[in-house]
Amino acid sequence: MIRIGIITADRARARFVTADLLDDPGFDRGPRLAQTVDLENPDERQFAAQIAETAERFISEERPSRLVLVAGPELLGVLRSELSAHAPNLALEEVAEEPTPRSLSQLRVALTRRGVLPEPPRPRRFVDRPRGPLPSMR
Repeated sequence: MIRIGIITADRARARFVTADLLDDPGFDRGPRLAQTVDLENPDERQFAAQIAETAERFISEERPSRLVLVAGPELLGVLRSELSAHAPNLALEEVAEEPTPRSLSQLRVALTRRGVLPEPPRPRRFVDRPRGPLPSMR
């Protein structure tokens, strides 16, 4: 299993989400997303530092193989410097986009469209089987 850490942040809120990618070819779904932390912004000046501190805990607890940061361009610049100091060996991928409030499924679709998360596999084709009892082998 491959785990990706996703941080979405704007000036009012930051969410910390994990995406688990199963490397099982028989598994026919897309990545599973789970929100682990939700921060509200009481003081805009301290918020970037609070996100960075929470990100450090998030990275040490969840141990993602890479980190995706979704934020508006201005906040992205501030967080980039903060996060690179806390996780210098972790691959950091940036998405410069205001993360409007989205459900986890909407976030998964948006990140899949941008190529950050893989496309879910296509459903398997239906196999037509005759109805009724199976023929006897006697």
